[in-house]
Formats: sequence, C-alpha cells, structure tokens
Amino acid sequence: MKKNKLFLVLFIFLFAYHAWTQELIEPDRVYLSSIGAIKFFAQGNQFEYPIIQLGTTDVLALDFDDLGKDLKNFYYTFELCNADWTSTYINPSEFLGGFIQQRIEDYHYSNIATTNYIHYQVALPTSTCYPKYPGNYLLKVFTDGDPTQLAFTRRLLVVDNKVDIATSVVQPFAQKWVNQGQQINMTINLEKLNAGLASQLVNVVILKNYDWRSARAHLQPNFVIGNTMQYNNNDACIFPGGNEYRWVDLRSFKFKGDRVSRIQLNTRPYQLWVVKDKLLSTQPYLQYNDLNGFFEISNTDYYNPWWESDYALTHFTFAPKDADLIAGQNVFMVGELTKGMPLEQTKLQYIDSNHTYQINLFLKQGYYSYKYSIQPLADTTQELSDAITEGNFWETENDYLILVYYRPFGGRYDELAGFATINSRNSRKGFQSGTY
Repeated sequence: MKKNKLFLVLFIFLFAYHAWTQELIEPDRVYLSSIGAIKFFAQGNQFEYPIIQLGTTDVLALDFDDLGKDLKNFYYTFELCNADWTSTYINPSEFLGGFIQQRIEDYHYSNIATTNYIHYQVALPTSTCYPKYPGNYLLKVFTDGDPTQLAFTRRLLVVDNKVDIATSVVQPFAQKWVNQGQQINMTINLEKLNAGLASQLVNVVILKNYDWRSARAHLQPNFVIGNTMQYNNNDACIFPGGNEYRWVDLRSFKFKGDRVSRIQLNTRPYQLWVVKDKLLSTQPYLQYNDLNGFFEISNTDYYNPWWESDYALTHFTFAPKDADLIAGQNVFMVGELTKGMPLEQTKLQYIDSNHTYQINLFLKQGYYSYKYSIQPLADTTQELSDAITEGNFWETENDYLILVYYRPFGGRYDELAGFATINSRNSRKGFQSGTY
C-alpha cells in the first residue's frame, strides 16, 4: 500500500513537471509578484555567473526575499534544457541524483528594516538533489511542492570540460566596427571529444556580459583543421562595444550614496531619487570600473545585508537633451535589477511636460548597475539596442562567455562540453579550459 502511494505521488509530480515545461516561455522569469532581490551566483562572489563543473565541489548560492505576509514552503528542482533553452523532455529521475525536488529550509524574518519580508537562502546543488548530466539547466523555485505553482526560474550551466578554448578580444578590421566593436577570435580543440566529424556536431555560443539576449549561436568557423576549429576575423563574432554601465549606490539609506540626489524617509516605503541620466552616445568614452549589469546586495548601515537591509521605491529619470534622437522609440531599463520582469514592466514612461522618461523600481539596499535600451514603437519584434542611448566604443570593458555544446549522433540533448571567459580589457592569448 505504501509503495502504491509513493508511486502515485511520483506520478502526479512527473505529470505536473512535464505540463509545466510545455508552458514555459522565458527561462529567467519571476512569476510570484511578492518575490524580490533574487541573487543566484557562485558562492562567495555575487558577480560570478552560476556555472558548476561536473564532478567537482562547486557550490552556488541562491538568495531571495518574499515580501508577502506569510511564511511559505518553497521548493526547488532542476530542468534539463537544450542549448536554445527548450526542454529536453527527459525524465528528471534520469538527469537528477537524489530526490527530484528539495525544500528550502533556511529562512530569516527581516530585522530592523521598515519593509517586512522573509529572506530565503540555500546552497546548491546538494547530495540530495543534483544534476548528473552536463548542459543547460533551469532552476525552478515553486511553492508547496507543486512545480506548477512557480515563484521564479533562473538559468545555470553544468559543464563537463572536454574541449580546450583559446580566445582573445581584438579590434575589428571591418570599417563599420573598427572604433565601435569588439571581435572575438577563438581556436577550439575538439580532440578530447574522441568523435569523428566532431566539428559538425558542436554548437558554439558567445554571450556578452552574461546577457542571453546578446547570444550569438551556431557560429561557423573560418577553418577546420583536423580536430581544431579556428575563428579569426569572423564577422559573426563581432559585438557592439557598448559603453560602461551606469550605476547608483543604494548601500545606505541614512546618507546619500553616489548618484543619489534625494532620500525621503518620512514615507513608507522609503523613497529615493537617482541623479538624472543623460544620453551617453553623444559624449566621449569615459573609462571607469563598472559591474557589467550585475548588482550586489550590500549594506553600510547595519551588519547583515541579507535580512537587515531595507527596501526603497527608487525613482530613475532618463533626460536626453536631444529627445529627437529617440523619438518613436520605447525606452527600457536593462540589467540584473530588471531580470525576470516582463519587458513591459521595464519600460520607462514618457513625461511630456518635461520631455523625460521615468521608471520606479522597488529595490533592496545594494550597489546597482544598469543601462537604457530602445526599441521602435512601430516594431516590437526588433531586438533592443543601446547604440543611441549608451553609444558603442571599442575601448569598453566587457566580459565574454564562450560555450561549446556537443550532441553526438543519436544524442537526446545538447551537452555543455566546454566554456571559457575572457575580459576585453585584460585579454590574453592562451588556452583556457573551463577557467572563470
């Protein structure tokens, strides 16, 4: 009888699990409106993308807040995906070790903060729930053990290093991009895959600043020599240089941080106003250290940033001097601070009376980086662009992530067989095998 009940529970979970995968649209998405300040990173470094190497003790940290009134039972599981983030529809009992789902048991009620929330945190993977296959995974967080009751999803990468990647960032020869772009040159050695025609079975993907909207996939090499693929002066590997990210320091609500113009503490919630942002494309390039779109939960007012930090309604204003440059465009806030939000919620509202664009975000104390991108009002299918709002400069500091996926003959999903990262400012030649 107990076995029958256990089988029934497992069947119900698997049915709900696969029903959910068919409905998933965006890999990074917040479904529960009370969720805030999600951070998913390599443990010990909030600016490190969630990547683990198969068979190692790599640990990721997940932190988030629930601003709802009641304590919730949050669970998590993993979904194995292909290189394009479509579901593999492989049974989770096959690619997961231990249990299929795990409860998040570590939580803290907010302390000192005027905004009430419950902070949840977990280190993963654990010995009771972990990915067994290399590839793309979705971390799915849901309530009450029901995977159809999603709170949010986040991407992570599990790598089994079987390829060597040598890469460098150079100034493009193409006239269009010579002063505005950055070209990625690569040499990829597939010898460890030990497969004939391996070059025809791989999919090379490049991301700029870990933003999947920037991804270039199915990149074709200039030359294939034996087991080596060479990408040199390849136009498909040229990225707009962009500009350094804008920033605001919200680590203190007692004192005005960098680029905070005003703080109002006699309201609930608190309110802060950020110094007005201008067009950067019309200004010369200015070098400074930025966070490449990331944000950090940190606090200079109290001891623990995770459950002693407060929230504030933060007002951003984009005030381009020459409004005609972006006439007929929607303006969006881009960065980790808006990650997972529906695009419409990241759109700035145009204020006709003063010709500015404004957006208000409910943000936790920390240090934030962001940029503005535009999209034509007449064609919302076009990709977001920041060429006019931010500018493109060859000198800009960017991080690039190179991913090599491999699907052998008869394979059911895309294995992540190698990766490398390179910084455009600190670019050095040489082999990098899974270094980050």
